[in-house]
Amino acid sequence: MKATQPMIEKLTRYRNRAMTSFIVDDFCGATPEDGMAYREFSQWMETAGVKGEISAILGMKRSAEGRALPVDPAYAAEISRSAGQHLDAFMEVMTHWGIYDFALDRIRPEGPHECVWLNQRNRPLDEYLDYFGNIAKRAQAAGFKFSGLTQPGCACQQCLSFFYGSHLTWEANELNPMVSRALIELAREGQLAGPVIGMFIGWCETGPTDTYMVMEEGQYAVYDLPPGIKDDFFARESGDSAPPNIDPLITADGCGGRLPEMLALGTQTMLYFSHWHNVGPQNPLGFQAFQQVAARLQDTCAERIVWMRPSEIAGYRHTERHTQVWPEPGGFRLSIPFAPLHALSFRLPGTVDAKLISPSGTEILPSAVSNSDALYELWPENGQYRIV
Repeated sequence: MKATQPMIEKLTRYRNRAMTSFIVDDFCGATPEDGMAYREFSQWMETAGVKGEISAILGMKRSAEGRALPVDPAYAAEISRSAGQHLDAFMEVMTHWGIYDFALDRIRPEGPHECVWLNQRNRPLDEYLDYFGNIAKRAQAAGFKFSGLTQPGCACQQCLSFFYGSHLTWEANELNPMVSRALIELAREGQLAGPVIGMFIGWCETGPTDTYMVMEEGQYAVYDLPPGIKDDFFARESGDSAPPNIDPLITADGCGGRLPEMLALGTQTMLYFSHWHNVGPQNPLGFQAFQQVAARLQDTCAERIVWMRPSEIAGYRHTERHTQVWPEPGGFRLSIPFAPLHALSFRLPGTVDAKLISPSGTEILPSAVSNSDALYELWPENGQYRIV
């Protein structure tokens, strides 16, 4: 290595691209029709090479007596297969409405609504642990684990009165801190899909977006992943026969719309969202529009984005934040206090053919070249890396 060899740079974005994903709210897979639609949606994702997250609300559909309907077997099989590959499952929470009484197996008539409950500061840790734990056990019985939590957007009078009366906005830091504490404890017990949990609470309408650490304890952490938009551009008025107008998200040439705007701002993450009733296959016009947004991104922005599940994005940022880099003669040293959760990207300016030798002796070749800089992907190891 030459004495003037520049120092390697750790990148805050995987492959130095906008970490891209979508979010779909309000889904409950309780009927054969639900299972068929979900399988079609999931298989499209896999074929298209896109990744995202969908709510799995286990108690949103209930019997006449108020009991949560069992999960449809076809849905359970597909969500088990797709989770950890191209799709995360988030709690939103058990009912998307009133608090569920698991002992009686029905909604508690006196409430409160789950959206309010998440934000009430007088709720103790044990209450959240018990509630989330019961939901996690039902998911595991169906064959999958949750990767995160979505705050249910109920627009009922109870929720609106609570938020406006308390002067609250939709931000993760306004949740009761015991919500995140409970999620970390459940992750530590292995009841969730991984040690880093994602959240969808609010949104960021201006500027570039990123993931935001809400709480952490070593390798365990909770991150909020706000989309860069507030509105659901796939929504239509009831009875409207026209397809949704997706140009406000991205125009056909990839030059206009909020998503290209975010890319121009150098965004760390690029998330957008919708609701199942707007974009599921049971709504052909909405589903086709949803597919078209992904196609426009692929056709016009493929070199600037990388599709990742929200849990992957959070895992990357947590690994990157805790990996330290020191220059040393002939190379550099890395240090991370826990097992890495995602491969990291590094850049070596001004060179295109240098190799890295890891502490364990693995030879790492450049994964790409960008503006005469070599990019590398590696799972960080503690110890010295040589540049040769």
